[in-house]
Amino acid sequence: MAYTESVPLRARMPAEKGQTDRSNSKEDASLLRRMAEGDERALGEVFDRHSGQVYGLCLRVLRVQADAEDVMQEIFLELWRRPERYDAGRGSLRLYLSQLARSRSIDRLRQHRRRAEVLREANGELEMRTAAVSPRAPDAAAAASEQSREVCAALQSLPEPQRTALILSYFEGLTYSEIAERSGEPIGTIKTRVRRALLRLRQPLVDWSEATLRRGDEE
Repeated sequence: MAYTESVPLRARMPAEKGQTDRSNSKEDASLLRRMAEGDERALGEVFDRHSGQVYGLCLRVLRVQADAEDVMQEIFLELWRRPERYDAGRGSLRLYLSQLARSRSIDRLRQHRRRAEVLREANGELEMRTAAVSPRAPDAAAAASEQSREVCAALQSLPEPQRTALILSYFEGLTYSEIAERSGEPIGTIKTRVRRALLRLRQPLVDWSEATLRRGDEE
């Protein structure tokens, strides 16, 4: 008796799950229609329904909480701005957001790697250039060394993105377009970073440049 009574229960479970999935899909579709009409509350409901899953997937790939939170916010912002990109014919909203979480997280990892490579190249270039302009006279050498240390210390005080952009532009002579291409960042972002870095380091860089020119004239 116990066995026969349990059979109908097991038979009902797949159907109930399917009904739940269809119900969720209908609710998601309704929320997306409201989002397309500019209903911010609909975005909040979508976020409440799916943010935990999206965050978990991002964190699994990125392993850094702040990065996972950033990517999650970017995904829901993209969904808010372009809800029409979701095609219900290709799967559920849950699946769509999962695919976005994975692809955007992988893109973020690649971006971090490019930045790290660019920063290593920039720091190497700075070391080579400061060493190349060292004068022969002991007194001048001491002064040049002090100026180089001041520039390096000022550079180290900058946020990493600003420091990298400034080194590539000021010391290596790359154009904004070249820096953007190498780092994978928008050109407008590069311009802003260089401008802000220059405002903070203007005097140390001016002193270093003038000293370099004077040593060139003396030699």
